[in-house]
Amino acid sequence: MDTPSNSPLIFTQDNLRNYDPDDEGFITYELFLEVAAMKIKDRDKKEEVEKAFSLFTGGDDEGPITLQHLRKVAKVLNENVSDDTLREMLREASASGGMDVNKRDFEDVMRRAGIL
Repeated sequence: MDTPSNSPLIFTQDNLRNYDPDDEGFITYELFLEVAAMKIKDRDKKEEVEKAFSLFTGGDDEGPITLQHLRKVAKVLNENVSDDTLREMLREASASGGMDVNKRDFEDVMRRAGIL
């Protein structure tokens, strides 16, 4: 069952198999960005980025995205991701290299990915 094109979910258990044919349990960051970019290409990009940010922060539109938020997202997606990996994701996305990602950092990541 594929996710409808208007769904905020990019990957479901079913369609993840299309992107992970070797069943390794993960996809590359580059592939994730490519699929995410295709998913929101034809929509109001700014609005979609704000919605995505809100999904990560549990509805707190001002954020920031924290380790606890990423843990929750991983759990919802039924992904077993180590805290070290999640911390590295935060450090890469944070302009300060810190352990949280504010809305501006998130938008910068989306710009670098070509989404904004």
